[in-house]
Amino acid sequence: YGLRKLHEGIAEGEYCVFFRNNHFSVIHKHQGQLYLLVTDQGFLRQDGIMWEHLGRVRAATADSLTDSLTH
Repeated sequence: YGLRKLHEGIAEGEYCVFFRNNHFSVIHKHQGQLYLLVTDQGFLRQDGIMWEHLGRVRAATADSLTDSLTH
């Protein structure tokens, strides 16, 4: 229910503040998919900006979308 409401409420290309698991994040809608900006220390030395795909609440994956997201 919650993910469906996020998809409906966030416009394509929009950035928002998102609160989940007691942390604030940046959420972005790109090509109809929702992504969270990765701020974990484990990605500190990665090239580019890392985004976590928010396709399912239990199984999120981190992807480098530097080529796709040029903002």
